Amino acid sequence: MIFAHGRGSSRFSPRNRQVAGILQQAGFGTRLFDLLTPEEDQLYENRFHIELIPARLVSATEWLAQPQETRELAFGFLGAGTGAAG
Repeated sequence: MIFAHGRGSSRFSPRNRQVAGILQQAGFGTRLFDLLTPEEDQLYENRFHIELIPARLVSATEWLAQPQETRELAFGFLGAGTGAAG
């Protein structure tokens, strides 16, 4: 499960990590990515960048599809807030 969290959140968010833990207990693999760099996140408009966020999700998915351990797995996405639009 690839997380696409909303603006102002991060892979370190206690809520995101709690949800990931629950999914892991249910047998899902999880990966939390920050879809913006810290510098990009400083520019408020980037948090709603309708082309950048989905492009980063595609890049994350392609990255996860490379290693032998994950390339045969099915991928799902969990979006929250502005991340859900991605």
